[in-house]
Amino acid sequence: MTLLYLLLLAHLVADFMQPASLVRWTKESVQGLIVHTSIYSLITALVIAAYSPIWWFWAALLGVSHFVIDYHLDKGRLPFTNLSLLVVDQVLHLLMIGAIFWSGLRFLTPIGQLTFLSDHSEVFRCLVGYVAATFGGSIFVFEAGNTFYPQLPSGGENEILSLGDRCLGITERALTVTFILLGRYLLIPLAFLPSMAVRRKELRGGQRPRLLCELAISLLIALAVGFWLRFG
Repeated sequence: MTLLYLLLLAHLVADFMQPASLVRWTKESVQGLIVHTSIYSLITALVIAAYSPIWWFWAALLGVSHFVIDYHLDKGRLPFTNLSLLVVDQVLHLLMIGAIFWSGLRFLTPIGQLTFLSDHSEVFRCLVGYVAATFGGSIFVFEAGNTFYPQLPSGGENEILSLGDRCLGITERALTVTFILLGRYLLIPLAFLPSMAVRRKELRGGQRPRLLCELAISLLIALAVGFWLRFG
């Protein structure tokens, strides 16, 4: 299962840890999507190269499927909200990764001196959980806020998640997952104190419903990942 976790980690890094400028470029043009897919393919190739001499074939297969899914799920092509598109997009990516892994990659073992990878499956599983909860969770929380409370005070809609909000969300979810793994459930409310302190003006103003919605979804994501890592 180590290779599966590494493939999932490569996907999460490429999809959710990219800079905001690349996110914007990917949404605006095919050239940006090609760059994004190339980065994904490169990271995937590095992972599979530790297992197979024909890494280029598997990396190309995953890269092409990634491009096709992203291209056809562009917001302008389907009448979905950004949140719905995000969910469908990630489900399709995960199904494709799973299908390719179970069709052939699951039989592979690390090459040469890289056999130590098989001994650290649980470490990579935890990394998948943390990246999914922190960086991936930031995008899901942001798009949920835009979907249920789209109007900002200025009358527009957020398109790119700010660095400050992303860091706050990453911190609260990382702490929540850690508290669950340690079995310190009563400490979970403390993980959200930084967000509530920094955004206290929003809690008192017109943005309160959206903020509470985002905090609730952030908590649910962290709880789901935390319990999966602890009991899964």
